[in-house]
Amino acid sequence: MAIFGHKDLSLEADGFSFGAYFRSSNNSLVSVLITIVIGGIINYFLYRFAVAVGEGVQSTDALKVNTGFNSLHIYFKILGIGLIIGLSILLLVFLVALIAGMTASRY
Repeated sequence: MAIFGHKDLSLEADGFSFGAYFRSSNNSLVSVLITIVIGGIINYFLYRFAVAVGEGVQSTDALKVNTGFNSLHIYFKILGIGLIIGLSILLLVFLVALIAGMTASRY
């Protein structure tokens, strides 16, 4: 959808169309690019882990294996920080929705 710009999700029956027609904006392309960049950075550390541990095991070099596990440590640290940020944002959205729902029910 981000690349082609729209997607037709309508159902047609006997000449009548039911459903929605979505148009993509520049925001979806930007979000796809941001996701690719963040995913690339995160998975780079996983790749470094795999390569370093593979080379270290084949050559029985403990330093390369330790370097690989250090990359895995950084990978999990980044994932943990991202998870904390994501859950914090989700909690804030939930609280704002709860407060807005409580205020709207008063009137």
